[in-house]
Amino acid sequence: MRDFVSYNIPLIVGAASSAIAALLHICIIFGGPAWYRFFGACERMAAGAAAGHLYPPVVTVGIACVLGVWAA
Repeated sequence: MRDFVSYNIPLIVGAASSAIAALLHICIIFGGPAWYRFFGACERMAAGAAAGHLYPPVVTVGIACVLGVWAA
């Protein structure tokens, strides 16, 4: 008798989407203020990133971590 592995397709799609979003958040940090603005962050976050403050990348890494946990 053959063993069939059943996959939960919606769960896989959700995990992949979360992983993509997590990677995108990491890219936003390296992309700088223009990327923050393009992806809908408030002007205060973009201005903070432009000024070199630590708050915007820390918050963005936090969001990426949560999305990464969701992807796992």
